[in-house]
Amino acid sequence: MNRNGFGSAPGVLIIGIWLLAGLWPAAMCQTPGAKPAPTTKTAPKTQDVLPVYIEEFFLSEAVRSEEQGELQWTVDAMSSRGKGSAADGKSADLDMEYGITRRLQFGMEMPYGIQSTTTSELPVSWSTLNPSLLYQFIRGNHPFALSGAMGVNLPLTSRGSVSYEPEVMAAKGFGKLQIHTSFIPELSDDDKSLKYNVAALRPIAHHWIPTLDFNGRRNSGVNSFYR
Repeated sequence: MNRNGFGSAPGVLIIGIWLLAGLWPAAMCQTPGAKPAPTTKTAPKTQDVLPVYIEEFFLSEAVRSEEQGELQWTVDAMSSRGKGSAADGKSADLDMEYGITRRLQFGMEMPYGIQSTTTSELPVSWSTLNPSLLYQFIRGNHPFALSGAMGVNLPLTSRGSVSYEPEVMAAKGFGKLQIHTSFIPELSDDDKSLKYNVAALRPIAHHWIPTLDFNGRRNSGVNSFYR
């Protein structure tokens, strides 16, 4: 997995604006005196819902909530060095997601720092516990799928402080191609940081689904970019 630094924040914002340009107003008219055609309500089409191809990206957030009663556990690990960035060091992460309803999801994230540097955002050992609630406002693709979440970082050591992570996630499908974006500020009395992500995926033959991530981080005044 290659995580070289590159890119700039304006490029991410341009892609985010591009996602918002998915709906154009349409005008309708009818001949004066003509009776309007009867209308009937139909069930939403399956293709109107943004297909779920994968559960998780590498560092980006997939715009979806777990189905009602669905429980997912994810274990991941990361190692980086020599970049002088917030991701330097070694860490592991345990995530839990549970669907309370079809749109509301409860999550819990428990990161563990294995090795830390002076710029690492994670210290050695367990440091925080992050419960969160996510609500998927728009499940379809018109104009785009949209979710919002709020997480709270609860310190597990006496040196930590409580911080809050509001999150906005949007996704747009173009045929089989999907583009997901997310913006996650972290707000606390001690420091403020920002994470922003853009990820793309497209299924190919035999259920292979390649993905491409671009991730930006700003932590303690240090900017980091990954792909």
